[in-house]
Amino acid sequence: MWYSVVHGEGALSTRRRRIRGCASVVLLLLAASGARALSVKTVDIDGGLMWIGNSSSEGAPSPVLSTIGVALPMYLTSRLSIAPELDFFGTQYQLSSDGTRAIPTEIETGSQVWCAIFLLDFPVRYDFPLSKILTLGVGASPSLLLRVPVFPYGSGQDEEGTMLSYFYGLGRFFYPTAESYLDYQILPKVAVEIRLKAFIPLFHLWDGEDLPFWDQLMIAGNVGLKISMK
Repeated sequence: MWYSVVHGEGALSTRRRRIRGCASVVLLLLAASGARALSVKTVDIDGGLMWIGNSSSEGAPSPVLSTIGVALPMYLTSRLSIAPELDFFGTQYQLSSDGTRAIPTEIETGSQVWCAIFLLDFPVRYDFPLSKILTLGVGASPSLLLRVPVFPYGSGQDEEGTMLSYFYGLGRFFYPTAESYLDYQILPKVAVEIRLKAFIPLFHLWDGEDLPFWDQLMIAGNVGLKISMK
């Protein structure tokens, strides 16, 4: 019993270190990018929903997850910007019955692992002002999907290593991204932004899994506030 307690505390400590390490790297990347900014106008804070495609008959139907994020747009010209962004969410994963894939699953599943997910992207955006209070925009980005196993259930603890190999093997963490957005200025220093983003699972071109294109495709809808820094 004493061994089980110590072992459990050690595993929890290891998982906490994973999250802290991942978050530290992400924050350092954001800070380094911010240091090179030519003009930081706003801090953007948003929340939304993320749909993740799952074509497998196992696990959960394609989940819809809540997200929260922050971005720091850096303007290179009056219309062109780079906006490093960090989003956070989480969900459960299980191994497929043949042990080759990690797939989203439901909390009721006996053997699964809850994963903390950090989504880091660096969109290049271009604004199209429609009026003094309305701006339409488009953007594209390389994005990194960083999944960290945190809380295992059942035999999930023995499957964490296999899941990590799947998450980061064959570039499954790399997602080219396209987005569009609409900003509405509600106050002199505050705007509301509505944004739609698509994260493309380009790795299907070489991973050899013979899955439909929409498997692991991610689509996000966000609403947030753009708060002026000036």
